[in-house]
Amino acid sequence: MDTTNKKHWYETPKGISILIILFFPVGLYLMWKNKIWSKGARWTLTILILLFALSYSQDETVTGKWHAEVSNEDIGSSTKNIYDLELTEDSLFVLNENLFGGESKKTTKGKFTVEKIDENLFGITFIYLYEEKPGFSASDLGISNPIVKPGDEIREYLFWNKSKNILIPMPPNELEKSMGRLSSFRPLINEENFAFTK
Repeated sequence: MDTTNKKHWYETPKGISILIILFFPVGLYLMWKNKIWSKGARWTLTILILLFALSYSQDETVTGKWHAEVSNEDIGSSTKNIYDLELTEDSLFVLNENLFGGESKKTTKGKFTVEKIDENLFGITFIYLYEEKPGFSASDLGISNPIVKPGDEIREYLFWNKSKNILIPMPPNELEKSMGRLSSFRPLINEENFAFTK
């Protein structure tokens, strides 16, 4: 029996279709190599796949500027704390904090990473070096924290709600309990309490 012209499963239209769905780079390569469909159909499919891949990769890209104002009424002050946060395409962030109506100002810069939790919720980790500044040091706030020293790496967390395009900070007391597992934080989110809006 002559089997010289028999094609492997990955050279058949069905096999290539499966590979395009499961692992599109290999599927596209085999589609063009084996010329199983017309040239127009191959170009159309290639463009559609590339557009899909581009839109999917952009789903996990969080960039832009956000603003938040938080009242200090709960501590008996008529002032507000104002936060301005910018996330850039090269994974850098700048956070400007203007606390108690401008009495204390601080700029924090560093890097951030993004973790997809589900289709609409992303965890953002901010990484920067701790630096004490007047009005912001642990001693100025009456807090004893001998573990954190200037120059130590700090990690803080926010959530990005994609549909509402808001950033929601993680409650600090829950962060300590969480051991850094972003996906377990979801039930703790309180959007009404404090959120950055674009």
